[in-house]
Amino acid sequence: RGLGLWMKARQANDPAQWARIDELLVGYPAKYPTQDVLVPWTMQMVFDSRQARGDQAGARKMIDTMLRDWPDNKRTGASSGSYYNALLNLRKGLTGEESRAILSEMADFLKISNSLGSAPFKSLRNESRHWLDLGDYDEAERVLTQLVTTHGQNPDQAVQMQTYVLPDLGRALLFNGKVADAKAILNPLVMDPGASPSKATVLNWARCIAGWLSGAELQIKEIPGAGGTEEEWDKLITKLDQISKAGDKWTSCEWYEVKLMVIYSYFTWSKTDSRKLDSAKKQLAQMDSFFDDPTYAAVDQYCEEAEGETRQRLGAGVLKSRYTHMARLLR
Repeated sequence: RGLGLWMKARQANDPAQWARIDELLVGYPAKYPTQDVLVPWTMQMVFDSRQARGDQAGARKMIDTMLRDWPDNKRTGASSGSYYNALLNLRKGLTGEESRAILSEMADFLKISNSLGSAPFKSLRNESRHWLDLGDYDEAERVLTQLVTTHGQNPDQAVQMQTYVLPDLGRALLFNGKVADAKAILNPLVMDPGASPSKATVLNWARCIAGWLSGAELQIKEIPGAGGTEEEWDKLITKLDQISKAGDKWTSCEWYEVKLMVIYSYFTWSKTDSRKLDSAKKQLAQMDSFFDDPTYAAVDQYCEEAEGETRQRLGAGVLKSRYTHMARLLR
C-alpha cells in the first residue's frame, strides 16, 4: 500500500499524496524493527515525502536516523546523496549568512555520513572543502589528514592529492599554527624539480618560511615562520616576484598583499642574513616614492574596491595598517 502511494506521488508530485505517505509509513520501523529490507525502504519513502514537501528539518531527522540505524544500506546511501544534493540546490543564489548557514549544514552532514564506514574520496574531499570555506581549519585538517591516510597511496587519486589535497592540508596546518608541519607538506610541492605549484600554494609556502603579519591596527601580530635554507629563501623571493610581476601592479589589493609579503620576507630573512634588511628597506622605499603618503591610503582604496573574500579580508584599513606597521619596523 505504501509503495503504491509512493509511486503515485512520484508521478503526480502531489503534496497531499506525499503527506499521506509520511502518515502511513513513519511508524513502520518501530512496529516491525526486524524487517531489515522493508524498514530502510519505508524510511526512504518517508524521507522522499519530506524532501518533496520542502520539510528540510524532517528530512534531516529521517536521514540521521537512517545513518544511525542502517549506515551500510543502499537506501541510506541513496537518501544521503539526495539530501546533500538538495542542500547544494538550496544554497544556489544565496549569499552572506544564509549561504554560510547552508554550507555549515552541508559540512556537518558530511561529517556524520563520512564517519560511518569507509568514506569515498569524493565525499571526504567535499567535506574538506566545506570546512576550508567556513574557515574551520581544525575540522579541515582532520578530514584532509584522513584523506591522505586512506587514499594517499591510491594511484587513481595521485593528481588530486598533489594538486589539491596536500596544498589544502598545508594550508590548514599553517592556519592552525603548525607552521613546521605545514612547511613539511608544502616544501616538496614547491621545491622539487618539475614542481608546478599554484599561486595559493606558493603564498602559503612562503608564509611557512617567512611568517606573516596578522590582524590590523593595534592588534597586528607578527606570526613567525619556520625559516629556511639559502636555497629556499632565494626561491621564495623569486616566486613572490613572479607573482607580483604577473599581477595588476599598483592597482590591485592582491598585488599590494604580495608586495608586502616580499618586504616582510626580506625583513625576516635579515634576521639570519643582515644584508637582506637593505633589500626590505629598498622595497618599501619604492612604495613610498610612488605614494608619497605615509598613511598608505591608496592601498585601502584598492582593497575597498576589491570583490568578495579579498575585500572582507584586507579592506576596512586592514592591509593599510599592516603597511604602516611594516614601515615602523624598518625605520
